[in-house]
Amino acid sequence: MPSFQPCIQLLFWCLLGFSSSLLAQQPTDSIPISIVKNTDGNQFIGKITSQDSAFITLATENLGVMKLPKKFIKTIKPLKSSQIVGGEYWAENLHTTRYYFAPNGYGLKKREGYYQNTWIFLNQAGIGLTNYFSIGVGVLPLSLLGSDINPPWVMPKVSIPIKKDKLNIGVGAFIGGVIREEPNYPQSSLGFELLYSNITVGPRHRNATFGLAYGYSGGKWTNAILNMSFMWRLNKRFLLISENYMFVNGTIPPILSGGFRFLAKKVAIDICGFNVLGYEELGDLILSPWVSIHVPFDLNTKTPNMP
Repeated sequence: MPSFQPCIQLLFWCLLGFSSSLLAQQPTDSIPISIVKNTDGNQFIGKITSQDSAFITLATENLGVMKLPKKFIKTIKPLKSSQIVGGEYWAENLHTTRYYFAPNGYGLKKREGYYQNTWIFLNQAGIGLTNYFSIGVGVLPLSLLGSDINPPWVMPKVSIPIKKDKLNIGVGAFIGGVIREEPNYPQSSLGFELLYSNITVGPRHRNATFGLAYGYSGGKWTNAILNMSFMWRLNKRFLLISENYMFVNGTIPPILSGGFRFLAKKVAIDICGFNVLGYEELGDLILSPWVSIHVPFDLNTKTPNMP
C-alpha cells in the first residue's frame, strides 16, 4: 500500500503557496480597459475617454487615440486586469470549471454551459441554472463497440465563492447507472453514486484544487478518494494541467496525469497522459492518452453594451 503522507504534505505546501501569493494581491479590476468589437470582425483594446450619440473615443496603447462610429460597434466588454498580460489581450479560459474530467470549485454562470467529447465515445454537457448551481449529463455508449453496457449519469453541483476569483468551494455528485440490454433482463441496471467536495485556490486560469470523494454502489460506500489537480496558464493559447487521484485504504494505486489545454477561438482541446503507478499485475507504469474537446455556449442574449 503506497504512503500518501508525502503527497498530502506536498499538496499542503502547494495550496499554501497559492493562497499566500493570490490572497495577498490587491484587486485591480477597476482599471477602465475595454475590448471593442466591430461588425467587420476587428477588435480594439483601450480606455473609453469620451463618447457622444454617434462616436466613442478610445485611447489605445499601440494605435493611439481612435474615434469609432457606434453604428459599426458590435459589442463593448470591460476587461479584467488579469486579461492584459504584457500589453497583450488574453481571452478568457474557455473551460474553467473542470480539469480533464474532475471538477473544481468554480461553477458555470447562469445560462452558460459546455459540451465535452472525449475519444468520440465519452460525452458530457452542462449548464448553469443559476450562478451557483449547475447540472450536467453524460453518457458512454459502449454498445457502439459491441458491449451491452451503456452507462448514463447526471452531475448536480453547487459552487460557493468564498473570495471572488481567489477561493471557491464546490459540492456535487456524480449519479448514474449501468444499463444492460440482455435477453432475460432487457432493462436491467446497476446504480452508482459519487459524492464530492473540493476547495479551489486561485483565479479561473491559474488554480489548485484539493478534493475528497466517496463512492456508493451495491449498498456499500467506498473508501475515500483524494483528488489533487491544478491548471496554470502559460500564454495566450496554452494551459498546463495536471489531474491526480489517490485511493485511501484501497487496492487501486495512484493515478497521475499531465498535459496541456489549447485555447482556440471557440473551442478548447485537451491532450494529456494518465499514468497508473505501482500496479504490479500490469507493470510499474501505464500510460493512457486522453484527448477531448470542449465547446462552450452562452444562452444569454448578446447585445451591444454602450458605457
